[in-house]
Order: sequence, then C-alpha cells, then structure tokens
Amino acid sequence: MSNVIARVRQLKTDKRGIAALEYVLLAAFVAFAIVAGAATFGISVKNYSNNLGNAVNNMNSSAPANNN
Repeated sequence: MSNVIARVRQLKTDKRGIAALEYVLLAAFVAFAIVAGAATFGISVKNYSNNLGNAVNNMNSSAPANNN
C-alpha cells in the first residue's frame, strides 16, 4: 500500500505528463484544423466543378445545330 501512495506522490510532482497532454491537445487542434480546411476546400471545388459543368451544358444547349 505504501508503494502505491509513493507512486501517486511521484506522479503528482512529475510534470512530464502535463507537457505530453499539451502536445496531444496541440496535435488534436492541428488535425481538426486540417480536416476542417480540407472539407471546406472540397466543398469549394465541388461547387466550382458543378458551376463549370452547368455553364458547359448551357453553352451546348444554346449553340446552333450543325446540320451538314
């Protein structure tokens, strides 16, 4: 039992766990920012390609037919 108490006291004064936690939180924030940025970029690319496709379809439908 005294070994457990000694270990708890040692962990209480050990600051390495706090630094590790800070790095984990920082990595999680960076990962979240990357995922959010990629999702936003993906939506922008999708909208751009849809608009481009609609513009091409509109040009094809309004072009005069070539009946040679």
